[in-house]
Amino acid sequence: MEELINEIAKKNNTTSDAVRQEMQKAIDHAWLKNGEICNMFDAKPTPEQFIIEMSMGIIKRIKH
Repeated sequence: MEELINEIAKKNNTTSDAVRQEMQKAIDHAWLKNGEICNMFDAKPTPEQFIIEMSMGIIKRIKH
């Protein structure tokens, strides 16, 4: 997971901490708005948890 976040940071000329912070801001915003994210998780996810869940969803859709 760290490699992925580092790659995103590198491509955007920023740090991995900044990427994580921006992802968390987006997650927090969606959570407060009671968006679809609330239906996908029992508790507010971390950026890493969000990436894993989204990746698994994509894999499931590709297989079907």
